[in-house]
Amino acid sequence: SSCQLCFEAARSKSMTAMEGLAIAQTFPRSARSQTSARSQISETKLVQEEIDRHRRRSIKARKLSQNARSVRPLSGFLVQRRPSSDDRKLWIELDPSQGTLTLWDGPPGYMLMEFPRKSRVYKLWRFDHLSFDDRAYELTLCFSNPNKTIHLKASRMVDFDAWRGALQPYSHHSESGSGERLDDDSP
Repeated sequence: SSCQLCFEAARSKSMTAMEGLAIAQTFPRSARSQTSARSQISETKLVQEEIDRHRRRSIKARKLSQNARSVRPLSGFLVQRRPSSDDRKLWIELDPSQGTLTLWDGPPGYMLMEFPRKSRVYKLWRFDHLSFDDRAYELTLCFSNPNKTIHLKASRMVDFDAWRGALQPYSHHSESGSGERLDDDSP
């Protein structure tokens, strides 16, 4: 049965039986009631994927909570590099307590032709990967769901170092411009 599959998956992945049961209950009843060998195999695969998804969310949530206490808020100008159009200077704010990275068209108090400044907010729990180029002071941020890549460039080394240091704790892994991988697989 579905519950038995969840308990077995929980045992093999060091998950509690209650977590396995909670995951099994998220599947529609019609999916749980099928008993053919094929459906049990596909159901086991679905349960395993859900357990893995749950574990990834848990790790990200723990990381966000740790970073909210240890990473300081940061704000300043960076240039957004866009391949299809001109680069533009943006005011960027990292708010660890809210778990957000906000890109503004201008600094606080800035208004363009009587219109308030526009912003784009990115949730840091969706932040997956950070690449950087030490020589060009460039940062590449990759977010998941929806897939979004943001290319930013600092004008000074001190700004680049500050942003790289603030964003690295949120990344699953980082790469330097030389391709050197700086993994952080710790929970």
